[in-house]
Amino acid sequence: MKILIRLLILFIILGALGSLVLFSLPKIFEHKPYSITTGPDDERTPEWSKFSNDIYYVVGRNGNNEIHRTQLGGNMQAHVAQSVTNAHFPSISPIDDRLAYQAYQNGNIEIWSHDVKTGNESQLTKNRAADLMPSWSPDGQKIAFVSRRNGNADIWIMDNQGKSPVQLTDDSSDNGYPAWSPDGASIAYASLKSGNWDIWMIPVNGDDAVQLTQQSGIDDVPVWSPDGKYLAFRSVVRNNSNIWVLDVNSNKKYQITYGDFFDWYPTWSPDGKLIAFQSNRGGNEDIWGVKGPSFSFMYKLATKSTKLIRFAKWIIMEKILNRI
Repeated sequence: MKILIRLLILFIILGALGSLVLFSLPKIFEHKPYSITTGPDDERTPEWSKFSNDIYYVVGRNGNNEIHRTQLGGNMQAHVAQSVTNAHFPSISPIDDRLAYQAYQNGNIEIWSHDVKTGNESQLTKNRAADLMPSWSPDGQKIAFVSRRNGNADIWIMDNQGKSPVQLTDDSSDNGYPAWSPDGASIAYASLKSGNWDIWMIPVNGDDAVQLTQQSGIDDVPVWSPDGKYLAFRSVVRNNSNIWVLDVNSNKKYQITYGDFFDWYPTWSPDGKLIAFQSNRGGNEDIWGVKGPSFSFMYKLATKSTKLIRFAKWIIMEKILNRI
């Protein structure tokens, strides 16, 4: 009887140890966020250029929303798309210096493009319904966007000149925040189709969408890592809005920012090592940055910890049984 009691206590201790090690891994790799912009105005919705340290973002100033550009580690800040007012959701082309964004002009919200080098601007969509949230395909030939032209907010695709629009989702609930995967095969987006805002993924060939997150809070604004292995997104849990990362293959989630702040709109650096995001943790809405965790090392450590605990249990069991 004493042996059975000792075995039970041993398994409880080892099981708790294993859970503690695996549960603590994300916290081990937590990095402290740092401020990228510190202007007096609210600065929101950052978009990192795919081939430089340039970060585009929206500045709320004098009742208007302007698109500005800054560089990580530099003091350069420039106002781009100066003739367009009430702009949101800048998205930079992966192949040239064209910037797509949504803007409220002439009584409607449409998708516009701006050539950063020449300053030329053009209106890409012209529809009575709102067209929102542009996202470039990785080859720069197409743009995914959100439109209410058929009633609900759905994901659409058009070419980079605003022509040949094709509806991708057709749901009875709203969808938003499309993000094109680096291989061009899928689009991640946020949807209410499950009753909650969750992250979904749909192939661009029209196959069925797949739900990636499911919780009682809000998951939205997905953004792909450059290697296509992870999705950063905003998650609201117990009234805290923080940045999380999803491993698309394993469906494991890692919390990147912590605290009672409003962190939103993540965007990856071109090398995938940093994540910029919008946050009020400094008082105003500013652009902040944080180092991403070492996912490969975290996975290896978790795997090795699990194997080590299993091996220890086997050794102890073998010795006890031999004594019995």
